[in-house]
Formats: sequence, C-alpha cells, structure tokens
Amino acid sequence: MKRSCVRCQRTSPGNNLFCHDVDCPAERSPVILEPGDRVGDIEIVKQVTMLRSAAVYETLHQEQPAFMKVAHPGPQHRDRLMREAHFLRDLRVDPKARYPTLPRLRPPYATTTLEQDAFGTTMLGRELLHYYLFDPVEAQSLHDLLLRQPQWWIHHVGWLCIELATTLNSLHLKGLYNFGLTPDSALVWFETKPFVPHLLLCDLGIASDSANIASDWYPDFVPPAYLAPELLVNGHEAPRAGVQTDVYGLGLVLYEMLVGRPVFASGLTSDAEAAEAVRRGERVVMSRVEDVSPVAEIALRAGEPDIGRRTATAADVAEELTAVFGDIPVKKKRGLPAMGVLMVLGGAALVMVFLVSLAIALSASQG
Repeated sequence: MKRSCVRCQRTSPGNNLFCHDVDCPAERSPVILEPGDRVGDIEIVKQVTMLRSAAVYETLHQEQPAFMKVAHPGPQHRDRLMREAHFLRDLRVDPKARYPTLPRLRPPYATTTLEQDAFGTTMLGRELLHYYLFDPVEAQSLHDLLLRQPQWWIHHVGWLCIELATTLNSLHLKGLYNFGLTPDSALVWFETKPFVPHLLLCDLGIASDSANIASDWYPDFVPPAYLAPELLVNGHEAPRAGVQTDVYGLGLVLYEMLVGRPVFASGLTSDAEAAEAVRRGERVVMSRVEDVSPVAEIALRAGEPDIGRRTATAADVAEELTAVFGDIPVKKKRGLPAMGVLMVLGGAALVMVFLVSLAIALSASQG
C-alpha cells in the first residue's frame, strides 16, 4: 500500500506523506491499496478509478470477483459513502426496478445481508476503512479512456451522454442530487454487435436531497473545476438544491468529450486557481467544429454558467441528443428458428431415433 494525495498526485510508499505546498492536505492523504493487498477477506486486484472522496478497486471477495469502493479519510467522505450505499440498497427493494447504469450492491460480509448492512468497516493498520461492494464490470473510467483516445466518434459521444443524462434524470426522479459529475465517476465499456459505449455511474456525487443538502454539503468531494459556478459563490455554505446544477455537470462532461481534454485547467493547478477559472468562464476553446456543431450547442446550453439560461432538466438534454443521434442501438435478441427449420430438425431427429432403434434390434437378433 502507499499514500497518495488526491490533489497533487504525490505518493509515498510508506505511511507518511509530506508536501511543501501550503494548500495541499497531505496529512489527510488516503491509503491507496495495491494489487495483492488484503483487507479482511477481500484481496485487491487493481485500482479502477480514483475520486476526491473515494477509490474504487477490482477485488476478490471470498474468491469471487467484486468491485469495492473505499471512502477516503474524513467524516464527510465517510458519511457521503454511507448515504450512497443506503440509496443503492433502497433501489434493490423493488426486484422489478432495473437500474443497469447504477452499481448493484452486494453484502459487505459473507455472513450478512444487504438488509442488515449496506456498507462494511474494517481496520487497516490504525485506520478504520468504510467501504461497500458491488457487481463488477469490464470497464475503465471515462477519464482514462479519454486520455487514451481524446476525441471519439461523434455518435459514441452522443449515445454515451444520452445514457448519462438518462441516469441523472433517474436520480432526480428519486429526489437525489449529484452536484459533482466528473469523467472519473463513470465506468465505460463498449458493447459489440452493435459497437456502442455503455456506462456505470460508480459515484453519486454529494448523494443528497433537498431536505438534507444543508447538513450534507461540503465542496471537497469533487475538484472545483467540476463544480457549477453557483456552488462556488458561498464557499462551504450549502447551495440551493436543483436539477439544473446537475445539468451543468452533464454539459461539462459532454463538452470535455468533444474537445478531448478537461474544460478548465487541471493537473497541478491549485483548487483556488481552478475555482477562479470556473467563475471567469475560462474554458478551453472548441477546436473541433466540422462534425460537432449541433452537439456543441447542446453542450453549451447545458453547461451555461448562468443557471437562468441553462437547459432545464437532464431529460431535456437526453431528448435533444436523441433528436441528433437517434435512440441508442441495442443488441438484437435472437429469434426463434423459422417453422421450416424446426420441421427439418424434427424430422432429422425422428430418423436418428429410428436408425438407433433398428441397430439395437438387429444387434439383439444376431446375439
């Protein structure tokens, strides 16, 4: 294991991490688990994605593949993960409800159920870790995929963002707000036949509702470059909850996929500088114009800094994108064989039965 700062990316192979930057909270840097590390009865296979508030790992739990999400140190990160786990558990109460783009929770221990425990705790050295388990997927974070291939085929961008917008709308219908959508929070894979991207939203942001946002809010759960301008006005004061704040995050991710790099300055830029860039609207210039003009307009309306001029809902964004790209292609189900084929197969089976019976009868008479 090692220590790693989620802000400046400095790491240390031991349990101590020192940073000379004044605004770098090195003393609160999380333990980053490495392949082969064991946490209780869970073995770490690899890191999947790193967020400001938590890390997601591919693991083996009781020798079975599972994804594990671990909260970073701090009571606010811990409480945020617990809210997320309870929300995901409640989604499984109705067995008919399907949420394929949200994590499907698993019991955290081999001896418990989700009704008893939505999340687990375990000691790692002198630290108490809070985590939950969910079904694994063969996917990578959208952030990592964009580093490998900065600019995608425009239809892949559109279809993935339709799915993302639909997912956000599902959260809003349940009364939950994200307020911190980033490319690190979406795990993406490509289906074959047809070749279409799909996602799993492995992080629900602030994971709060309008009734509890005042007590749940804290801005450090996400890099400030991905916070809406209205969230940066009052610092640590709770913002007014609204779906348009999540629409801004959706527009930001769509814009980033179009330009192929983060919309605002990233890397070693301080949080204060990143927040100021958001307030000033200092976005990277849209250099890709030939094939993205109608989609760019959708991204700009959704990511409008002025909340009064922003697209109203995530469902509206999904509808606008669908008008450009059409519905997301789905894998065709294999139909039943034609009646003629069934008759030929049935006749062949009867012939085989007759020949086998005849062979047995001849063998018996000769014996």
